[in-house]
Amino acid sequence: MQHRDVEYSEFIIFADESGDTEVRNIDPNYPVFLLNFCVFHREEYAGKVVPELQAFKIEHFGHDQIVLHWNSIRVHKPPFDFGGDTDKQSAFVLGLNKLIGEMNCTIIATVVDKRCWQSGRPTSLDLYGEALRLCIERTHSFLSDRQQHEFLTKVIIESRGKRENRLLQRAFQRICAGENALAKPLTCFELTFAPKDRNDAGLQIADRTAHPVGRHFISPEQPNRAWDLLVEPKLYRSPEDEFRGWGLIELTNS
Repeated sequence: MQHRDVEYSEFIIFADESGDTEVRNIDPNYPVFLLNFCVFHREEYAGKVVPELQAFKIEHFGHDQIVLHWNSIRVHKPPFDFGGDTDKQSAFVLGLNKLIGEMNCTIIATVVDKRCWQSGRPTSLDLYGEALRLCIERTHSFLSDRQQHEFLTKVIIESRGKRENRLLQRAFQRICAGENALAKPLTCFELTFAPKDRNDAGLQIADRTAHPVGRHFISPEQPNRAWDLLVEPKLYRSPEDEFRGWGLIELTNS
């Protein structure tokens, strides 16, 4: 959809997922699907977040064309193996975590326990659509708090293939047309698909902050520095400073 003379909100949203939507053969080590919204102030994103991440890449790789994927970083896949230099690997990960930890953004994430999901809603599309609906509803609340819900906010999601994108676009349109908890149109959102492996700072930050949410949900008692540093301080909160049900939505049978 093309918009003319549109006034954009002060915010831009980047979304990424963790885990998969497979509900028949569930990985017992990671039995969740997570959709993660990172909400940035547009001016700060363009003026501070993007150049800082570019400078960080240049510092560690000599150029800024590297696309940061946490799964590749975690298993030291080239170029993140640094030729086997463990000191460089450690400095890179610590530096990346420090950089993202100090960035100003708000996280709104929905985590789905697929073991519970099996009981009543068997399709992966329903699972993704439900996570998307909940993230959109909470983000609408975030925008309303800041009097930005009457302006257009872009939601950037990594492309998942032509068929998947088409189905996701339809689900997004249904949610925004009125299939939501508010039972009214949410006209302030527009979905944009980013090509896979595009060097987009917002998507890379959403990728890095997604996995710690899933790990925290699965094993909340275990130490999780990434959760403590990168996620928990950034979660959208209620006026009483509660993040569960606000910045973190958990779908279980309980």
